[in-house]
Amino acid sequence: MRAIYHAKRWFGGVWANLLPGMGKGAPLRWTLDSPVGGVPLGGNERGWLVQGWVLLDKVVPSAEETARIVTDWDPHVELVNPVDVPRPDVVRKILAEDPDKSDQLRCGFRFWVPHAIRRFRLWLEHGTHRRLLTTVEIAPEVEAPQQPMQVLRGRGSWLFLDNDTNFSVDQYAGRLRLSHAGLSAWSDYLAAFARLGSEKQIPCRFLVAPAKERLLPQFHPLPAGNRTLLDQVKALPEAEVLLDPTADLQSLGEAAFYPTDTHWTHRGAMMASLALVKALGLPREQIAGAFEGDRYKSRMVAGDLGSKLSPPETASVEFLVSYRYTKLRVYDNGLPNFGRLVVIENAAAVHEGTCLLFGSSSSYSLFNYLTRVFKRLVFVHSAGNIDQEFLLAVRSDFLVAQTNARFMVRVPGLNFNLAETMQKKAQQMSAEDWCETQKLCVPADKETLERLGIARWASEWAVQQGGEA
Repeated sequence: MRAIYHAKRWFGGVWANLLPGMGKGAPLRWTLDSPVGGVPLGGNERGWLVQGWVLLDKVVPSAEETARIVTDWDPHVELVNPVDVPRPDVVRKILAEDPDKSDQLRCGFRFWVPHAIRRFRLWLEHGTHRRLLTTVEIAPEVEAPQQPMQVLRGRGSWLFLDNDTNFSVDQYAGRLRLSHAGLSAWSDYLAAFARLGSEKQIPCRFLVAPAKERLLPQFHPLPAGNRTLLDQVKALPEAEVLLDPTADLQSLGEAAFYPTDTHWTHRGAMMASLALVKALGLPREQIAGAFEGDRYKSRMVAGDLGSKLSPPETASVEFLVSYRYTKLRVYDNGLPNFGRLVVIENAAAVHEGTCLLFGSSSSYSLFNYLTRVFKRLVFVHSAGNIDQEFLLAVRSDFLVAQTNARFMVRVPGLNFNLAETMQKKAQQMSAEDWCETQKLCVPADKETLERLGIARWASEWAVQQGGEA
């Protein structure tokens, strides 16, 4: 690729770069004010400050309204920010124009890149054209400030996730998008997942738990963007196997999500479960009848957001009290998060079959309902990643992969290795983690494990715990 810098002019202590043409609307000059020499100007707990300006060819009317700065550091996702910040200083000194009369007043950009990213590229995107501006590397001696609590206060008692590794706020605002490579990877995954179901001749669905801020934007302090990662993936031809229960959840309104937590409530999980069983080809109305007698009780909870505040903040939420799946567990390795393996059996379930669920944190509340639909529910915490050897061993009648919308920055795969994940997790666990694992663990005898098809994985986990294989 030929050198991007065509000429330079000194301006305001930094270089103003003249770029070669890229058609109508070509960038004439641009400057990166921050970072300079790998050092961001000013400090902000949200991330590294990226600030500068771009002047476009006046041949294109209102060109600054469609110009965007694209930031990439990962092949699958990229941040997109508009060039729309007023820069009267640039208009006066570079164009020698009156800012009040100039059509290029809004030629600046200003945004933050998370501290976890220390090397990234900046592109100018204008219409169908894209041009690499520069590669930024944060200097090694620059230390990131301490991360703030990952909570964004909304209206009323509503709290939202902020400054997390999944770029939740940028996803909500529509600033984060999947790249061409990211969309291609999602296309490949969904196609391969559908083939698995076809090869096994079992119904399958990829269930996505939507972000609560997209369902309840009226409580979020920032405006919602036009398109999310979930919207991008749903537009793919291969997305026929994907299930987005947003429409079902909207019927519940505020009752679908916890004000002080990122997850759906028990009632939200019920609606998602009904949407799922219908998508799997089961009679929705008949199954809904099994939940009609459910009783709920309000409880004050802090959740995963409210507990991050000091003092913790709570909100009243209804919990299912007439049914508990935990009493029906026949095996549970108790492992926190990724690598957990749970088997639940309910002889009184509506359907005689086995459902295998490769899910995430939102799956746990589904257990309250899916265990009354399927006689056996086998759960692997993998956020939609599939262990094909495990799938073959379990011999399920239904296959479900589940992830949360905010996790879609990472494309799941079909080469997940549950045994290897358990081994690595065991090596990283603290004494406190082991204590919590023991509290949740439900062992099973060899005969039961063989019947369930999970003997190998249960045996390997017993070895990790220091027991007998």
